[in-house]
Amino acid sequence: MRDRFLYSYFSIEPAIGWTASVCGTEIEPYVSIVPDSGDVELRLAPPSADALPMEPQQWVEKVAEINRIKRREVSAVTCGDFSGCNVQFELNNGLNSDGFTSAWALFEGSRSLSAYYHSPKVLQGRDDDAIYEMLCSLKVVL
Repeated sequence: MRDRFLYSYFSIEPAIGWTASVCGTEIEPYVSIVPDSGDVELRLAPPSADALPMEPQQWVEKVAEINRIKRREVSAVTCGDFSGCNVQFELNNGLNSDGFTSAWALFEGSRSLSAYYHSPKVLQGRDDDAIYEMLCSLKVVL
């Protein structure tokens, strides 16, 4: 069993060859999990301040609604102790693709958690198994 990374109200088990650390600012901290190659990042954070007035489940539903309006496919997911939705989309600068993003809006009880993974188009799909494994290891810390 690998070491779990504990942060605030959740813990996660980084995949082999990946390292977790706390980044950001005191006001907007996040957990960054990167592979040894350092070319991508899985980022986990509490929702932005504008989501705070909403209950966690309402926030997840709002994220799903916004992405459906943008005509993105939204999938229901379970990630360890958390559940919510996942959306995947290609980023585009108007001329060509800048890469691929997967985003998760998750909740468990009164706790919400957002997760983002972005990769350049040439690396799309490379880390799918590792990302899935890590998200499935999410646990609520009481």
